[in-house]
Amino acid sequence: MTQNLKKFLFDVDAYYKLAEIGIIGHEDKVELINGEIMNKRPSKFLFDVNDYYKMAEVGIIGHDDKVELIKGEIVYMSPSSSMHAHVVNILNRMYSKSIIDSFLLSIQNPLFISKFSQPEPDVLIVKNKSYKDDHPTSSDVLILIEVSASTLKTDQTTKKDLYAEAKIQEYWIVNLVDKQVEVYTGPENGTYQKAEIFGLEDTVKGKVVNVMVQVKELFE
Repeated sequence: MTQNLKKFLFDVDAYYKLAEIGIIGHEDKVELINGEIMNKRPSKFLFDVNDYYKMAEVGIIGHDDKVELIKGEIVYMSPSSSMHAHVVNILNRMYSKSIIDSFLLSIQNPLFISKFSQPEPDVLIVKNKSYKDDHPTSSDVLILIEVSASTLKTDQTTKKDLYAEAKIQEYWIVNLVDKQVEVYTGPENGTYQKAEIFGLEDTVKGKVVNVMVQVKELFE
């Protein structure tokens, strides 16, 4: 499931606080093993979005903890390198100009996929409507982009599967390792049916939204 991701670990104090605030109930047969909360079956104890926010409210998850909820597990997000931040800024600048009035651009903000998954992708192009009361959901997403170096394996496996299962129509990986852009489309039965790779001399064009980028511009 999330084997490639660094897990958020709990200490004993946090474990008891989870019980105090009702996230761990009396009927839950769990134990704390090496910082992870495990069912005694054994299997992972899964958290939902409400649990996730409640942990932030009581300070179990701190303001400095860069985490996201993936398939019921709280995992750390990798620190952004200067190149990662550079590419996100380029995409932000490009698409802020080209999609104004038609769609919205969301940078490193939460995406509600299910009660057990709320990732924070690098770039989202979403439907133009108010998200004042709720985060965008998978049905609002037109293009999702992850910028990947240290997270490349995760973005090509765990995240790709998650987004396909959620029927995100178009998923881009800006692959900083191989200096290319990978585009996945046609989600069906939890798998993307089409994968395309674009090199430095190529131009990537959106399938759902009329946006484009010359790959080499991302690496200059």
